[in-house]
Amino acid sequence: MQQTGQPGLDACIHSLRHKIQAERFIHYCRHFGYSGAPISVPLPPFLYHGSQSLTNQFVPNRSIGKDGKKEQKALVYATSDINYAIFLAILRLKNARASVIPKSNQLRLSVDLSFVNGPSSLTSGYLHLLPKRKFRHTHGSVYVTGTPITVLLSIPVTPTDLTVPIYIDTH
Repeated sequence: MQQTGQPGLDACIHSLRHKIQAERFIHYCRHFGYSGAPISVPLPPFLYHGSQSLTNQFVPNRSIGKDGKKEQKALVYATSDINYAIFLAILRLKNARASVIPKSNQLRLSVDLSFVNGPSSLTSGYLHLLPKRKFRHTHGSVYVTGTPITVLLSIPVTPTDLTVPIYIDTH
């Protein structure tokens, strides 16, 4: 499956734990012509959402913006970058900040000194696969939708699943 541009997905598939999610994921793949035979048809387009919680559906909510105020619209966010989603899934922030900065073809993931010296931690979380056709692209690898989204598949992840480093921002 890595040949189709979905890094690590083969390991994710082996982590299936819920029959309903497996059936939902397979149905979604078949809708796009994927039969499960040796890969001749690329997997259907999907996006990732990282979370500390296991869920079957995401409902739009108003996020806190960079200025500390709630955004005007309630949205569900997703990304086409698996490392971005895993990073968000494994972060347990307490009085600290983290950031994701796109750098050409790779993300720069970082945490601040409050993360390193405080009660924040990296922990386990969940990578959720979502149907891409329900989202609109905003910028970089970020996508949004204003409607509730049913999760196709949830996979447990840990910090060792990241394939890019996490930097410490000293500013």
